[in-house]
Amino acid sequence: MLSPKGIEYHFFVNHWPSRRGGQDKSEDNRIAAASRLRAEIDKLFADDPNTNIIIMGDFNDEPTDKSITEVLKAAPVICDFAEHFPSDALYNLSLEKKIAGEGSYKFQGNWNMIDQMLISGNVLKVNFICGSYGIFNPSFIQQKGGGKYEGASLPTFGGKRYFGGYSDHFAIYAIFKLF
Repeated sequence: MLSPKGIEYHFFVNHWPSRRGGQDKSEDNRIAAASRLRAEIDKLFADDPNTNIIIMGDFNDEPTDKSITEVLKAAPVICDFAEHFPSDALYNLSLEKKIAGEGSYKFQGNWNMIDQMLISGNVLKVNFICGSYGIFNPSFIQQKGGGKYEGASLPTFGGKRYFGGYSDHFAIYAIFKLF
């Protein structure tokens, strides 16, 4: 995609394999997805270390899991030092929310941050508005009535039962300057 000023951006939208059967049993599938994505990113960085990359989606892994930290090599974002970060690296905008105990998906009463956004160093330095990453979770799309899913996103269906909601995940967002 080109910005209004003709600057090229590479977007990767992901939906990695689920954790069905358990995290440990299914981890190899997400590591394979991360390896494939990393290979594409490495090609872009080899062509231009200052390339602009934005990666987002449902990774079905947490910001601290091996697929994200070891395979994609996504580092934390520290806005006060962003200008010193290498351009040819990835940074996880979602990690700070995870550490704060927030999440985009509630599973068995626990918040998970499986919906994530990662950006290249150049996007971090030039385009990202620090502090703008968030989880869109207004009360009108949250489950009510108590229980372990209180406050979770209201899904459209639960099995064959229609709930009339939007999604079982909250959306994530960030604000970028495009010029």
